[in-house]
Amino acid sequence: RNVTIRGSPYDFRRAPTSAYDGEWITKMTDLVETTVSLNHGNKVVLLSHSMGCLYTLYFLNQKDDEWKSKYVKRWIATSGVFAGAGSGVVQLMSGDASWIPGVTGMTVRDEQRSYESSMILLPTPQVWNTFPLVRASYGRNFSAEEYGEMFAATGDFPFGLERYNLVANLTSALELPGVNVSHFYGIGVPTATAFEYDAASMADLPASFKKGPTKTVNGDGDG
Repeated sequence: RNVTIRGSPYDFRRAPTSAYDGEWITKMTDLVETTVSLNHGNKVVLLSHSMGCLYTLYFLNQKDDEWKSKYVKRWIATSGVFAGAGSGVVQLMSGDASWIPGVTGMTVRDEQRSYESSMILLPTPQVWNTFPLVRASYGRNFSAEEYGEMFAATGDFPFGLERYNLVANLTSALELPGVNVSHFYGIGVPTATAFEYDAASMADLPASFKKGPTKTVNGDGDG
């Protein structure tokens, strides 16, 4: 404990650039270097999960090859949300309280909109392209390439695109991390990929988003 196995916790609401008030990269660097020292020069294996995989990818992209060659043996990523997650969309449009009994989406929507992580976890345009993530019954769809229009359609998220642009490109380009990588992920479980809303026109969308999606479209994933 705390010699061969050590941890790097973080505030899940924040992006890696702002975690620990912007000091996370420094703290993570020190953690790796001191762990190698404690273990007589043996390199570390980095293990990360879910959004932690985005943190780790960002971290490795900030380090030069000489440092990574000296300190990192390999990276094991588990259930990495490297291209974002469909469920990230509903948090910003309608709020998502599906795992909290007795709480509605609108109760938590403003809170979830305040998280940098909600923006990082949105499906990335680089992977999802024009796939219709939000689908209105009158025929208007929104993709990952249209977040500006999507946020505007809510009628009450004026700085959504500005906030998205602050963190959207931290890892979305999927730059090679420069270390050996193993990625473990699940398949065969229905996983939210798109959301349908009942709206007769563009003017109906703000109210429809507040009511929440009428249908969740699932794809293949780990749930």
